[in-house]
This record gives sequence, C-alpha cells and structure tokens, in this order.
Amino acid sequence: MGYFLQDPLENPRDFLDTKLTAFGSRSTRIPEQSDEFGAKLTEAASRSVLCEDDTSPECEGAADEAFALFDSTMGFLKAWGSDSLLDLLNVTPAFRVGLDSVSPSSLTPRALAGDYSSYMRVSGELSLWIPLGARVPLALTLNYRHYREISPSDIVENANLDSYDIRTLSLTGTNGLFVTYSSGRLPLDQQGDDVVELGWKTHF
Repeated sequence: MGYFLQDPLENPRDFLDTKLTAFGSRSTRIPEQSDEFGAKLTEAASRSVLCEDDTSPECEGAADEAFALFDSTMGFLKAWGSDSLLDLLNVTPAFRVGLDSVSPSSLTPRALAGDYSSYMRVSGELSLWIPLGARVPLALTLNYRHYREISPSDIVENANLDSYDIRTLSLTGTNGLFVTYSSGRLPLDQQGDDVVELGWKTHF
C-alpha cells in the first residue's frame, strides 16, 4: 500500500505521473531444439571440458565445436530478415514514443524559475542492441532518449528547461558485469553531465 501526498511540505518529491504511451514491437518465434541436438550439444560441451588442458589432435577444436553449436541456437534473435541492413549489422532495435502529463512539485527547477504549472510533453526512446562475438558473450547497447515540453512558457524556455536529451552507451556481459557511459540531461536536471559507471548486477 502506498500513500500519495500532494502537499510539498509533506512530500517534496511528488511522484504522481500520468502517461499515455504508444509502442510497438516485432519479434520472431523462438524455435524448439530436438532431443538429438540437445544430446549433441551436451556431448560437445563435456568433450570441451575434458579437453581443456589437452593439446592432442583429438582435442583440437573441441571448444570451438561446442561454441558453434551454442551460437547456432541464437539465430532467432535476427528478426529482420537475412537481406536487411539490420541483420547484416546484427542489430536488434527497440523504440518507444510517449505523450506524458507531468505535475511537478514546487521544488523542481522549473518551479524555482517561476513556473509552477502542470504541462504536457512528448518523449521518445531508441535503443540498439548489438551482440558481440566473443568467448565470453558481450552485448553493446546504444540508447537515446528525448523529452520535449509542448508549448512551454517563456520562463521555462528561457531557463532551458523545456527540452532534454540523454545518450547512453553500455557494454554488458552475461556474468552481470557492465560499464556504462552517459551524457546529457534527464528531465528536471539543470545542466548536462558525463557519467561513467562500472558495476555488477543480478536478477533475483
């Protein structure tokens, strides 16, 4: 249960936010692998482990065989057809477009500049996800977000608080390690920043 307080003295971080968002997506059907393929992959993985420190001709390429079989199961991620530019670049895009109704508190930068009114804004986001070929699977993500107020007041426009852009570049591993670089401003930031993050994340 949560309590929503409009009085800024009781709740200066009023987070009530009403949005109307339109979105779309395109994807492919995840294929099912046969029992025969599963047995072949298990055998190749076991052989790769047993051959880890073995340089004999019998063990040559054992790890490559196992990785090749595993990579062959990822073909369904290419959702754009083998003749498309996105497929050639191995890119998976995503986008979002929204129409937002925002009621800021009296302690936001725009309110401190002299405009306490609620407002409408258009927001959009574009992401490109690119898997990178490596023994340790990595993914490169490019993200761009834009927010623009509809018919801003002169006070807000002159204070440069009507439009925001932020760009993020991140490299993520399957082990949870990530490094991220962001530049720009999020809504209600007064100035742009360049931020680098290095960390580890997991899902519970």
